[in-house]
Amino acid sequence: MTRNNRLVSSLIAGVAFAGGILLGQVPQVTVSAAHPNLINAQRAIAQAYNDLVLAQKANNFDMSNHAVNAEKLLIQANSEVGLAGQAATTNAR
Repeated sequence: MTRNNRLVSSLIAGVAFAGGILLGQVPQVTVSAAHPNLINAQRAIAQAYNDLVLAQKANNFDMSNHAVNAEKLLIQANSEVGLAGQAATTNAR
């Protein structure tokens, strides 16, 4: 195997691995029904994420890595909203 073939194989494996990680982290509603406003926030985040994925496909993924950064931030925002729901539930007791 030539050096270039190894480099290309490594690059493809890395991209596939990273894509697999991101696919497993699609924002979902995780907040309990006791917090309808937080549920709406998580739904909006999930919709924004889905719209971003569609925009990437429509633009042949040529967005200078900005869309990937936005995906990461949406995943982080969704996680924070989920944590806010947990905290609200805990503090209500």
